[in-house]
Amino acid sequence: MHKCNADTPEPQADATTLRRRVGELEARTAQLEAQLREAQAHQARMLENSRLQNAFFATVAHDLRTPMTSIFGYAKLVRRDFERAILPLIRSNPDAMDKARRILANLQVINAEGDRLTRLINNLLDLNKMEAGQAVWRDRPVNIADCIYEALLAVAGQFADKPDVHLRANAPRELPVVQVDPDRIAQVLVNLLHNAAKFTERGHVEISALVLESGRLEICVRDTGQGIPPEDLPRIFDLFQQACLEDTLRGVRCGTGLGLAICRQIIEHYGGHIWAESQPGQGSTFRFQLPLQGVTRP
Repeated sequence: MHKCNADTPEPQADATTLRRRVGELEARTAQLEAQLREAQAHQARMLENSRLQNAFFATVAHDLRTPMTSIFGYAKLVRRDFERAILPLIRSNPDAMDKARRILANLQVINAEGDRLTRLINNLLDLNKMEAGQAVWRDRPVNIADCIYEALLAVAGQFADKPDVHLRANAPRELPVVQVDPDRIAQVLVNLLHNAAKFTERGHVEISALVLESGRLEICVRDTGQGIPPEDLPRIFDLFQQACLEDTLRGVRCGTGLGLAICRQIIEHYGGHIWAESQPGQGSTFRFQLPLQGVTRP
């Protein structure tokens, strides 16, 4: 007679274990499917939020630019008419001339603040388009030296108000011709020069460029300004981050934290790298490098 081994599992026990494991697998599958549906719904909400954000920025920019254009236009008309029709009549009256100079100074403030607001609007739009992958890049062969000297002209007015700060350049005209969007590169250069001017009260701001032995183009903007705290250096190119040494006497403003984030987006779009070196009280150096693949020599 055949005897059953006590260690041999019963068929009923095997079936029960199998059903339990199948039930666990089905429950896990249902859980994963629910998580997938939740992730897909979240992604759809994010895409819709992105679309609404893009539409919002475009609408706000249009609604802000239209009145800003009118403000600029009327401020220029007021200044022109005031200088032509009013000033000649009051030159012999010291009290009236004092008030006239105050009016002209106020008009200058309107223009300066309007320019700052316009840059802020443009920065918001640019960053929004870049992050959404909708930015337009009009690449063409560009002489980087031309971009540098055009940027110097663009910021000359800001340095004219700072007689103790000297703006200088050290960029040879025979720099490589690079395939980039000249407006985007100019945007980076002007932004770095604006920052240098804003935080430098005396000394100099210098922009230089050279081709490294590694075959990369490096551009530097150095200043003798207040510098950046070491703990802030790793994050100054992050969105909405800014760093400055507060000065309540001069009322230095740190800004919005958009400009450097846009600079990084542009430089990294071309496969480059941007960073800063600084010590408080010893000035700052902002550098960026661009690869020279596919460039031509002038």
